[in-house]
Amino acid sequence: MSVITIIGSGMMGSALAFPARENGNDVNLVGTHLDREIIDTCINTGRHPKFKRDFPAGVNYYQIEDVKNAIDGADFIIGGVSSFGVDWFGDTILPLIPESTPV
Repeated sequence: MSVITIIGSGMMGSALAFPARENGNDVNLVGTHLDREIIDTCINTGRHPKFKRDFPAGVNYYQIEDVKNAIDGADFIIGGVSSFGVDWFGDTILPLIPESTPV
Protein backbone atom coordinates (compact mmCIF):
# COMPACT_ATOMS: atom_id res chain seq x y z
CA MET A 1 0.00 0.00 0.00
CA SER A 2 1.24 3.46 -0.89
CA VAL A 3 0.37 6.93 0.30
CA ILE A 4 -0.69 9.14 -2.58
CA THR A 5 -1.11 12.88 -2.11
CA ILE A 6 -3.22 14.67 -4.70
CA ILE A 7 -2.84 18.44 -4.84
CA GLY A 8 -6.02 19.99 -6.22
CA SER A 9 -9.53 18.98 -5.22
CA GLY A 10 -11.43 20.21 -8.25
CA MET A 11 -13.11 17.74 -10.56
CA MET A 12 -9.86 16.28 -11.91
CA GLY A 13 -7.94 15.89 -8.66
CA SER A 14 -10.97 14.57 -6.80
CA ALA A 15 -11.78 12.08 -9.56
CA LEU A 16 -8.26 10.67 -9.29
CA ALA A 17 -8.83 9.95 -5.60
CA PHE A 18 -11.38 7.20 -6.40
CA PRO A 19 -9.15 4.76 -8.34
CA ALA A 20 -6.17 5.61 -6.15
CA ARG A 21 -8.09 4.54 -3.04
CA GLU A 22 -9.93 1.66 -4.69
CA ASN A 23 -6.52 0.20 -5.56
CA GLY A 24 -5.66 0.00 -1.86
CA ASN A 25 -3.70 3.22 -1.41
CA ASP A 26 -4.14 5.78 1.32
CA VAL A 27 -5.07 9.08 -0.31
CA ASN A 28 -4.48 12.63 0.88
CA LEU A 29 -6.60 15.11 -1.06
CA VAL A 30 -5.36 18.69 -0.72
CA GLY A 31 -7.40 21.66 -1.86
CA THR A 32 -5.67 24.61 -3.46
CA HIS A 33 -6.29 28.17 -2.34
CA LEU A 34 -9.34 28.08 -4.66
CA ASP A 35 -10.76 24.85 -3.20
CA ARG A 36 -11.56 25.83 0.40
CA GLU A 37 -15.32 25.21 0.07
CA ILE A 38 -14.73 21.87 -1.65
CA ILE A 39 -12.50 20.61 1.15
CA ASP A 40 -14.90 21.92 3.81
CA THR A 41 -17.72 19.99 2.12
CA CYS A 42 -15.58 16.86 1.85
CA ILE A 43 -14.68 17.04 5.54
CA ASN A 44 -18.33 17.49 6.53
CA THR A 45 -19.97 15.03 4.11
CA GLY A 46 -17.30 12.75 2.61
CA ARG A 47 -18.42 13.88 -0.84
CA HIS A 48 -17.27 16.41 -3.41
CA PRO A 49 -20.08 18.95 -3.83
CA LYS A 50 -20.45 18.07 -7.54
CA PHE A 51 -20.18 14.26 -7.29
CA LYS A 52 -23.11 11.92 -6.77
CA ARG A 53 -21.19 9.42 -4.66
CA ASP A 54 -19.16 9.51 -1.50
CA PHE A 55 -15.41 9.21 -1.47
CA PRO A 56 -14.29 5.77 -0.29
CA ALA A 57 -13.08 5.47 3.31
CA GLY A 58 -9.36 6.14 3.49
CA VAL A 59 -9.38 9.48 1.68
CA ASN A 60 -8.09 12.24 3.96
CA TYR A 61 -8.84 15.90 3.29
CA TYR A 62 -6.48 18.84 3.77
CA GLN A 63 -6.75 22.57 3.29
CA ILE A 64 -3.78 24.18 1.52
CA GLU A 65 -2.35 25.42 4.84
CA ASP A 66 -1.81 21.76 5.80
CA VAL A 67 -0.13 20.75 2.55
CA LYS A 68 3.19 19.96 4.28
CA ASN A 69 1.43 17.41 6.52
CA ALA A 70 -0.25 15.84 3.48
CA ILE A 71 3.07 15.59 1.64
CA ASP A 72 4.99 14.20 4.63
CA GLY A 73 5.37 10.46 4.15
CA ALA A 74 3.72 10.39 0.72
CA ASP A 75 5.13 7.81 -1.68
CA PHE A 76 4.26 10.04 -4.60
CA ILE A 77 2.41 13.25 -5.44
CA ILE A 78 -0.16 13.86 -8.16
CA GLY A 79 -0.67 17.38 -9.45
CA GLY A 80 -4.44 17.45 -9.89
CA VAL A 81 -4.70 21.06 -10.98
CA SER A 82 -5.95 22.40 -14.30
CA SER A 83 -3.58 23.88 -16.83
CA PHE A 84 -4.23 27.31 -15.29
CA GLY A 85 -2.78 26.01 -12.01
CA VAL A 86 0.42 24.47 -13.35
CA ASP A 87 2.56 27.57 -12.75
CA TRP A 88 1.15 27.88 -9.21
CA PHE A 89 1.92 24.19 -8.60
CA GLY A 90 5.48 24.61 -9.87
CA ASP A 91 6.14 27.79 -7.89
CA THR A 92 4.33 26.90 -4.65
CA ILE A 93 4.14 23.13 -4.28
CA LEU A 94 7.21 21.67 -5.99
CA PRO A 95 9.66 23.38 -3.58
CA LEU A 96 7.87 21.61 -0.67
CA ILE A 97 8.26 18.12 -2.10
CA PRO A 98 11.40 16.12 -1.28
CA GLU A 99 13.49 15.48 -4.39
CA SER A 100 13.19 11.73 -3.81
CA THR A 101 9.38 11.81 -4.05
CA PRO A 102 8.03 11.19 -7.56
CA VAL A 103 5.54 13.75 -8.91
